[in-house]
Amino acid sequence: MRRIKLTEREKLTLYGITRFPSYTNRELSEQINLSTSTIASIRRRLYKNGYFKPLNVPMVQNLGCELLAIIYTNFNPISPLEERIKVTGKTIEVFEEIFLSIGERDRGFSLSFSRDYTTIGKINDIRTEIFGKRELLEDEYPNMVLFPFDISKIYRFFDFSSLLGAYFGINDERKSVKEEFERSKLFNLSDSEKKVYAMLIKHPNSSDAWMGSKIGVSRHT
Repeated sequence: MRRIKLTEREKLTLYGITRFPSYTNRELSEQINLSTSTIASIRRRLYKNGYFKPLNVPMVQNLGCELLAIIYTNFNPISPLEERIKVTGKTIEVFEEIFLSIGERDRGFSLSFSRDYTTIGKINDIRTEIFGKRELLEDEYPNMVLFPFDISKIYRFFDFSSLLGAYFGINDERKSVKEEFERSKLFNLSDSEKKVYAMLIKHPNSSDAWMGSKIGVSRHT
C-alpha cells in the first residue's frame, strides 16, 4: 500500500475524524474549519491509502459483560515459537471473549471482555494447564488483572486523538469529547436486533441495504 506525506489539511482531517468519528463531513467542517467538500475528498484519500479504518465498537458493558481482563504471559525462551503458535491457535485463541491478542517469542498479551469472573477464570486455567504441560511457560503462571466495570473508571476508550494531536503538532484547547464508555441499563435485544448488531460490528463499512440482504432484514428495519 502506497504511503503519502500528509499535508497540513490532511493531518487536520485525520485528527478530526479520529476525535469526532461519528460526525458527518458537514459537522466535522464546523469543528476543524475546512469545507465539506475538502473533508470528503481528503477522507476518501486517507481511507484509500490505509491511514484509518472505521470500526464499530460494541458497548459490551450494556450487554451483560461485567469486566475487562488483561493477561500477560512470559514464555520459555527455548520453546519453539511455531509450536506455541500452533497450540494457542487451537486451544486459546478460539475463545470468543478475547478481542486483542499479541505475541512474540518470549511474551504474550491479551485483552478480554467477560460476562463474569468464572468464565475468564476458566479460560486462564485452561491456558495455564496447556502451557504448563507443554513446558511453554518460564518461571511463573500467566498474570491476570481484572477491571470490573462497576468499580472501574474508563478514562479513555479507544481514543487516539490525543496521540495524533501531539504527533501532528495540533494544539486543540477545547474540552475533551464526553465520556464514551457509559453504563446504562442492560438491553434485551430481539433476534432481529442481534443479527443487525452483529453485522454492524463485523461489517462497519457496509450499507444498510447490503447488511439487510445478508440477514433477511429490510433496510428500513
